[in-house]
Amino acid sequence: MKNILILSAFLLFSASAFGQMIPKGALIGVHNVTLKLNGSTTEAEYLAAFESKFIPVFSKIFDCEVHVLNYVRGTSENKIGLLFVFKNAAIRDKYSTPEGGLNEAGKVLWTKLDPIEAELSKLGTRSGTYIDWGVR
Repeated sequence: MKNILILSAFLLFSASAFGQMIPKGALIGVHNVTLKLNGSTTEAEYLAAFESKFIPVFSKIFDCEVHVLNYVRGTSENKIGLLFVFKNAAIRDKYSTPEGGLNEAGKVLWTKLDPIEAELSKLGTRSGTYIDWGVR
């Protein structure tokens, strides 16, 4: 029993020491997304393509992390969430207008996503809303 307690304490400590943290000053974008799937495409198929093709390229060119969120409860049933993590608002602002659209630099980078978007559009389309939060 003593060994189990010691092991549990060690595991708890090591998990907390290496746990992910969102640093102060980071910018978090939370997107609430509705998928409209084409034909016999399933949500799982669309998300597999989105996660394997779109997210790695988007993350690299826009210098952020992107995570797909699954609905658990609340007002977004039948939707997916996307969590965008930028190191700070200045990085996001390099690519977007104050109104939230892409500026010229963002539009140039987005052209790198056009082939992926064309491929994804064969599976379905996505639309949604977002809100950005600054970490204090």
